[in-house]
Amino acid sequence: MADGVLTTPARGVEPRTERSTLVDAVVSAAAVAAAIAILVIVAIDGPLEIAGDWLVVDRVAAAWTVFAAVIVVAIRAFAHRQLAADPARRHFRRASVFAALSAVALFWAGNLVALALAAVVSSVAAAALVDGRGPRRPVARRMRRVLGVGDLALVAAVCLVVSDRDGIAFAELAGTDGIVMHLASCLAVVAALARCGQVPAHGWLPRTLVAPTPVSALLHAGLVNAGGVIAIRFGPLVARSTVATAVGIVAATVSMVVGVAIMRGRSEVKTALVWSTTAQMGFMLVQVLVGLGGAAAAHLIAHGAYKSNLFLTSGSTLERPVRSTPVRTPGHRVVAGVLTAAVTWLAVWVAGYDVDAYGGAAWLLVAFVALTVFALLDAPHGVARGLSLRAVVALVGLAAAATVYLELISRFEHWLALPLPAPDGAVGWVVAVIVAVVVGAAVTGDHGTSLPASDLIRARIIAAARRPALDTVADDNP
Repeated sequence: MADGVLTTPARGVEPRTERSTLVDAVVSAAAVAAAIAILVIVAIDGPLEIAGDWLVVDRVAAAWTVFAAVIVVAIRAFAHRQLAADPARRHFRRASVFAALSAVALFWAGNLVALALAAVVSSVAAAALVDGRGPRRPVARRMRRVLGVGDLALVAAVCLVVSDRDGIAFAELAGTDGIVMHLASCLAVVAALARCGQVPAHGWLPRTLVAPTPVSALLHAGLVNAGGVIAIRFGPLVARSTVATAVGIVAATVSMVVGVAIMRGRSEVKTALVWSTTAQMGFMLVQVLVGLGGAAAAHLIAHGAYKSNLFLTSGSTLERPVRSTPVRTPGHRVVAGVLTAAVTWLAVWVAGYDVDAYGGAAWLLVAFVALTVFALLDAPHGVARGLSLRAVVALVGLAAAATVYLELISRFEHWLALPLPAPDGAVGWVVAVIVAVVVGAAVTGDHGTSLPASDLIRARIIAAARRPALDTVADDNP
């Protein structure tokens, strides 16, 4: 009672909100501190073994643990504000912890059986994170089906290796041979493709947009990366199977081309981000399949941090005024191509990057730098449009960024000590991927930069992915 007016607590306000927030902050800070301590110990004393060889924390796992702890704390802090009035906020708080622990366990898995168990738990956690009321439940059911197929493939691959070698250590992968090797490799690739949302098992990923933004941020920050962990762990086996390598590289390359094409054609920010993840995961899988395990691990962490930030800030994206797009001419592209070659060569030379490393597979990263630089230079208002002080400064900035990227990747690969065997003909695979991506970008490019037949091809690709995320209720109830 105040001034004769009866007051009642506002609906949805929890009496213990402040206390729970304080406890959550303390626990989060302790988790981050523990993760950093583990990283320091592993960097100095080497890998930690827990419960025998069931849990092994090497440098890759320790680095991922620090990243997971920091990113989950950031996402939960964001969700505390955004989901303050959402009835599902308690579900998210519980599911986010479950998801984070399962993602860390996947990296900590010390043998084949532990990896399979962690993958299954991670799939359950991902579906539980999305699950909720209304259209979210059918999406979660679809996720369970698709990820379940991938998990069955992984379990079958592990069973084949264990039955053939009579052991569960990762070292047994190197001794597996014959038909078992090829079959287990193909099953492992299928599992990785399903978890990374790659074509043709990509349908579940765009539909997760029915969940709140924090859920999308957490999915794309870590849980979708589980396929990369599977591919890295089975790398020594897959590299010896031409069939498995071909299946994985073809599917990942198609996913890159399709993902970029659809991303360019969608105006919705979060939808474009989802298809960007499909393309990025394809690039990461190609890295693993050609033997660049350290670079792939670095991209897993970098992509998770970058993409989660984009999702969390997607709500503040403002519509920009439409500007006239300058017409691209062959002369502009020639200038962009020459500048790209100069910037890329300078970056490789200054960074001292060994392009012949990993059986020549390192050319993939050089091509990635070149294609990124060319895309920026050939943009409608890019540097190649004209010579000015601003253009010169931007060009110097691009050269510096490319140099720093190659230098950091090289150092991080060396620090991780994550060697993966390159498949036979690694250079051939890399060249095939580069040619496919360049041709795909030209065919599916936007207006003014595409080939004559690209409008029809691009329209078909976009139409194939234009089914609304909310139509899953009808899909599950024919």
